[in-house]
Amino acid sequence: MRAEVDRIRDQLNRAFFGNSWHGDAIFDVLDTIPATVADRRPVEGAHTIHEIVLHTAVWLDVVSKRAGGASFESLTPDEDWPAADGSWPDALAELRAARDRLDALLAEMDDAELSRSIVGQRQSWSAYEDLHGTIQHALYHAGQIVILAKLGD
Repeated sequence: MRAEVDRIRDQLNRAFFGNSWHGDAIFDVLDTIPATVADRRPVEGAHTIHEIVLHTAVWLDVVSKRAGGASFESLTPDEDWPAADGSWPDALAELRAARDRLDALLAEMDDAELSRSIVGQRQSWSAYEDLHGTIQHALYHAGQIVILAKLGD
């Protein structure tokens, strides 16, 4: 049975491609941001849009691996927040690829796998919570991206 997995997959696609309750889709927002805006740091000590995009891609991949049965990954700060050394188009391509990898995993999952336990350093949770969490995480950062893009206009 796949009813719940299909609903999670739908939420992932709505967040990134549109027709969602929250507003503009993540890729619709990102496609309007030029590299000069993505790489500027309008708030001292805050991450750039470019860095946020790479961080979001990292976590889509972490959750994909965990949902696929891999053990919990503890990330170093540099793994969690990769340096924006590459090009902006490459960062966007990596985010799209990470979203596509998660979508492909969801296409193969069934609802029984959603109860798989994921054990972290201080707590455990289900694959169901992890999958919803990564969508929520991406939308949280999408809000930051919209604000950062408006700063300095």
